[in-house]
Amino acid sequence: MIQLIVQSALSLLLHAHHISVCELEYKKDTKSIELVQQVFANDLELFIRQKSGNAKFDVRQKNEQTLSEIKAFFEEHLTLFSDTTSVNGTWIGYKLDGNNLLAFIEYKNISPGRITLENTIFLEMLTGQENIVHLTQMGTTQTGVCSSKSRKVSFDLM
Repeated sequence: MIQLIVQSALSLLLHAHHISVCELEYKKDTKSIELVQQVFANDLELFIRQKSGNAKFDVRQKNEQTLSEIKAFFEEHLTLFSDTTSVNGTWIGYKLDGNNLLAFIEYKNISPGRITLENTIFLEMLTGQENIVHLTQMGTTQTGVCSSKSRKVSFDLM
């Protein structure tokens, strides 16, 4: 347990500013949104270790428990709303890219109108965490930020 506390403290000291990046791509022809959420793998490991008490959790071990915990984390911390209705996404999976973990979710039957993404990734764990959200549609990108001050960002789909 002491090792877990020391690892957590060191991780927080190593990252002075905490950022995740979420890419949303709206495809009007298929009425779908593809979401790619990028986080630092070590931050995700620390978060899941603290929450689950499993000091040996490792994102590089691709077993059922690891897959289940990673999926549950993203489902808990990412919520998409179309107008005011929560939309269920389809978990596609994740991959490691160096020190980053990229999670993939697809949302279907999304019509033009207002969407809101609630992104609470690491907000309860890391002071100063900001979750940058980019929406790309018809060749144009808009950007918003979710933080402890505002956990949601909204965009208008055309």
